[in-house]
Amino acid sequence: LYQDRAIVIFSHTSYCDFYLLALYLIAYPREMGSVRTLMKPEPFAYAGSLLRYFGAIPATRVDDRNGGSLSKIAETLRSERRFLFFISPKGSIVN
Repeated sequence: LYQDRAIVIFSHTSYCDFYLLALYLIAYPREMGSVRTLMKPEPFAYAGSLLRYFGAIPATRVDDRNGGSLSKIAETLRSERRFLFFISPKGSIVN
């Protein structure tokens, strides 16, 4: 049942995460329909329909107290039989 589901996590230390995702989609274009990625919410204000079409899921900011974001993400992914979910959290080192 879950063999067609995967989560890929890599550190977001620069803006190369977009290029990594683009390279994956170029190498495996038939997988485009199952690729999902978490994105900051600001671009959804002006390009939400397009971003959702390409599999983007809006994240909430930490200062929004999560706004139920984890539940929304889990609900979105739970409803799909197959997905490849890319997450690239901000990669910084804090004391």
